[in-house]
Amino acid sequence: MKSDFKLQWTADVTDLVEITMALHERRAINNGEVSITALVNFLFNLFGMKPGNFFSTYGVMRTRANSRTLFLDELKRSFENKMDRDDNKEIKQERKN
Repeated sequence: MKSDFKLQWTADVTDLVEITMALHERRAINNGEVSITALVNFLFNLFGMKPGNFFSTYGVMRTRANSRTLFLDELKRSFENKMDRDDNKEIKQERKN
């Protein structure tokens, strides 16, 4: 990887808080042996961002009416759509052969 390689978070700040808190709750990083504050700070720093009051952002997420996990829902939907498209490509390729 180039040393000048930079990642840019292009979704909403709230989305980064949402996925970070979900990863923490799932204990997906260091078997959960990392504080939520340390994880938020690490991921926000990775993207050159300041987390602000992420607990306040979490509070807003908790009050959402239709879905409290909008970004995670979108991620799941997008990934499943990709798998469906890839499945369809394979089926079409098999039919040609």
